[in-house]
Amino acid sequence: MTAPLPWLQTQWGQVSRQMEQGRLPHALLLTGPTGVGKLTLARALTRSLLCEQRSDEGAACGECRGCRLMAAGTHPDTVEISPEEDSKVIKIDQIRTLSSYLSLTTQYGGAKVALVHPADALNVNAANSLLKTLEEPAAHAVLILCTSRPASLPATVRSRCQTLRVGIPPADVAAQWLAPQLQSGEFSAEQLLALASGAPLAAAALVGSDSLACRRRVVEGLAAVVTGRQDPVSVSSEWLKAGAELPLYWLYSVTTDIIRLRSSPEHGASVANADLMATLQRIGERVNLRELFARHDQLTAALRAARGQANPQLLLEDLLIGWTPST
Repeated sequence: MTAPLPWLQTQWGQVSRQMEQGRLPHALLLTGPTGVGKLTLARALTRSLLCEQRSDEGAACGECRGCRLMAAGTHPDTVEISPEEDSKVIKIDQIRTLSSYLSLTTQYGGAKVALVHPADALNVNAANSLLKTLEEPAAHAVLILCTSRPASLPATVRSRCQTLRVGIPPADVAAQWLAPQLQSGEFSAEQLLALASGAPLAAAALVGSDSLACRRRVVEGLAAVVTGRQDPVSVSSEWLKAGAELPLYWLYSVTTDIIRLRSSPEHGASVANADLMATLQRIGERVNLRELFARHDQLTAALRAARGQANPQLLLEDLLIGWTPST
């Protein structure tokens, strides 16, 4: 039974059996960290549901009418719902349109599949509207929700879905999948996985992206603020060229590493940003452990605020002020 990704064998086996036995639930909630393949699994399931000649193991044939339409992105019996451009939330009008769509007769007589991702982007009104669809599902409809933050969804929505969790795969499995995709470069598969908290797709996305350059700017900027060489305003302005969430992610990552180094210096090998160890140690020497934990708590709150309507410039400036030598 071939899963869409090597570490999804258990999850794929479960949904494949449910499909073949006609017991697939009307609503699935796929949860797990960012970058572990939830969306890949959801799309593979969609292809299988709309395939007209799928195998006994649940795999789409890739050749039938349904598969050709899926490959072209023109299948009329599936839709994906995500935040609209320039928006961080899924709005009620999108869910109302989705509900109307699911109530329609299928074009080809099979299932009608809707994928909502990330489901935690549903605003309150949209979530309440979706609840009505979940409470009275059409017989042919399958709704798949993907989220890395299931606690952000109302309990009433979660309770009406069958939850399927995708976790971080074993390190050797993840590295074996990632390594062939890398050209000889600065980072090994193991290093990239450490930077991505073990999530293989997130690690793969780092390759060739601006994310690693942003990480270096964050570390260099933080060191400049801690030593008084630069002020928080100028550093935050530089960071904002990459938006707010990416610098916040890397600031959280390096702060976690600095705490590890300060708490247990012998654990240096376990830090994610091991290639920047010397700089992290210099930063750690200037901030006591109690202050580091306070900065870490502040970052946790800032990451939540960044997903909302917080002013990104003020958010980053406020964080960096806490790292200045005078505090």
